[in-house]
Amino acid sequence: MNKSWMPVAAGIIDILSGASSIIISGYTIVNLPLGAANAETFFLGAVLVFIAGVLAIVGGVYAFRMKKWYFALTGAITASVALVLISLPLSWEYGGNLAPFLIVILGIATIILTVLARKQFERR
Repeated sequence: MNKSWMPVAAGIIDILSGASSIIISGYTIVNLPLGAANAETFFLGAVLVFIAGVLAIVGGVYAFRMKKWYFALTGAITASVALVLISLPLSWEYGGNLAPFLIVILGIATIILTVLARKQFERR
């Protein structure tokens, strides 16, 4: 059975979540109020989301190319962490909306797809 779609799908989700993490963290850094009491906390959180986004993109590229499974798994884990960090403010702002829950499910799916496709990485 041809299962080559799994790492490709995981790579695409990783790259999309990494790109959205970078965009959202950049937006947060640019729009920080300078005199706010918790501006440093928001800046640190935005930097962590930016780093997670970069790692997710790198891991997504490795998953898409089906090379170096450990890098692809690291990218899937950081993509799911970045997706969780993005979805938390959404759930706080919209009060229990279903979208953050679906975003977390998408992050877990990337990890599952990457783990299930491990044999395809070893063949190459």
